[in-house]
Amino acid sequence: MHKKIDEPLFQFHGHAVGFAGRLTRPFDVPIDAIASCALPPSGGYASARSREGGYKLREIIRIGRIASQVTGSKHEEEGAWNTVCISTIEHLDILGQITADRITAVLSVKRPFRGDPVFSLAGSRFENLRIAGERVDIEFHPNVERWAEDAVRQDPKFNLHSTPPGFCVVTSAVANLRCSRVADAPNVVEIPQFGRIVLGEYWITPYSRSLTMFRAEMGCGYEGRLEGPNVGGNGVRYPPYP
Repeated sequence: MHKKIDEPLFQFHGHAVGFAGRLTRPFDVPIDAIASCALPPSGGYASARSREGGYKLREIIRIGRIASQVTGSKHEEEGAWNTVCISTIEHLDILGQITADRITAVLSVKRPFRGDPVFSLAGSRFENLRIAGERVDIEFHPNVERWAEDAVRQDPKFNLHSTPPGFCVVTSAVANLRCSRVADAPNVVEIPQFGRIVLGEYWITPYSRSLTMFRAEMGCGYEGRLEGPNVGGNGVRYPPYP
């Protein structure tokens, strides 16, 4: 006979992916997710890292090290389920056009036993990012969730209880980007004869968040899409509190 469970259950959801993509020109090469990991529904800890020596694709992509980790646990003292997802790329070099000493993506989620989740990107950062040789300085929104709520509040379809399945809002966590090559969007940088780079892309649904630190859309002589690090998650209470 099954024992009755009086307290609500919680199913954790958290993932971290270091680097992935696909190069389609001058040759077709899929890049499987490197240093990817995910939480089991019960929470706990998971981690992954690139093989010794990092990752290299001919003379096109060089990465020194990639590492990811996720953790999820219940905190009675805080009255919440906590999830933290982290992924880091070190010594990135894409054709000499996109370089960085380190790129770190962090998503922390505190899901109270009662109430709405609290998301944080504290710790997410670019260290010595250079695009086409130019130093790029980036500031994230100090309270990205408050800013994100303002963005989604303008869309009548975004409602916690009636949003259509699959609906999401795509925005940016970048508050300020200093670069002479900024395009029409505040988080997009364009390089002639190379492509464009989207920085700090933030995906919002009523039940989850996802952060991708950079996405390179390459054109001309080299074509393809490269992205990383990416973190995302939240979790689901069951049964829900009244």
